[in-house]
Amino acid sequence: MVIIHKNNDIVKFMKIGEFVSSSFAVKVSDPLIKAVSLIGGRKGRYRLVVTDDDGTVRGVISGRRIVEVLIGRRGTSVIEEKGLDLTLNESVNLFMDETHQIFLEDTNLETILKYVRENIAGYVILVDQSGRFKGIVEEIGFLERLRGKEIGIRVEEIMSVRPRTENAGATVYDASRRMVNERLRRLPIIDRGKVVGLITISDILKQLASAKEADIEAAVNSVFNRKVEELMTKKIVGIEPDADVGEAVKSLLEMDVSGLLVFRGEDLVGILSRIDVVGKTAKIKGIEQMVEMML
Repeated sequence: MVIIHKNNDIVKFMKIGEFVSSSFAVKVSDPLIKAVSLIGGRKGRYRLVVTDDDGTVRGVISGRRIVEVLIGRRGTSVIEEKGLDLTLNESVNLFMDETHQIFLEDTNLETILKYVRENIAGYVILVDQSGRFKGIVEEIGFLERLRGKEIGIRVEEIMSVRPRTENAGATVYDASRRMVNERLRRLPIIDRGKVVGLITISDILKQLASAKEADIEAAVNSVFNRKVEELMTKKIVGIEPDADVGEAVKSLLEMDVSGLLVFRGEDLVGILSRIDVVGKTAKIKGIEQMVEMML
């Protein structure tokens, strides 16, 4: 943070570098299985920046993209030719996505927040003047700055309504296809009309992170054939729709989750993600007030 004294007032400017959550990246030549291990590992990340050997950003690989490969939605021709085991040892650049969410490392916070607000973006990538990767700024970096603050917005004002759900008896493959098709990161699990758990893309990849490379196809089939109730997280982190968003920020950070289920009584009425909090709060409050809350 830079502090400037101007006309006896203290003006604070926050450097976007203060919000970097990770400076880790994989190389374009790394095998896809490495990304599976990193995203599904103990310190799992939902996405990884992909660079070439000199650090220039070439794209990103996300948990959803990996699941698309595992269910045969992406990389189909490679899988048909080589099988899943060898496909997962192919270079990650065959499966990564291009990214346009790239900013210079000296970009001001207001510009970044405007982009996040307008695109409800979960991350931006910072590079130097040569295009070399310097770090990734994700929602959690902004949430840390809002910790302990009363936001003055109710959860129900920014939550996603009519959440998609899955039955407890469905297979992990069914849930994976649903999340890929509907571009979801998580699905509440319902049994007899009641929410009994939550399954995420990260939960699925965690089951595969420790599998031996030679046995990955068997591990994938084993995981996908299981029932979601076997893999789901049973400890539900919820919040009420009337709660202040500041309470949601506290729960998201303390429980280390990417989203909260919103309940009115026992009824599931919405889902609040970290992206919702940052992007939609910035829309309601405005960029200037959002920055002030983060000082």
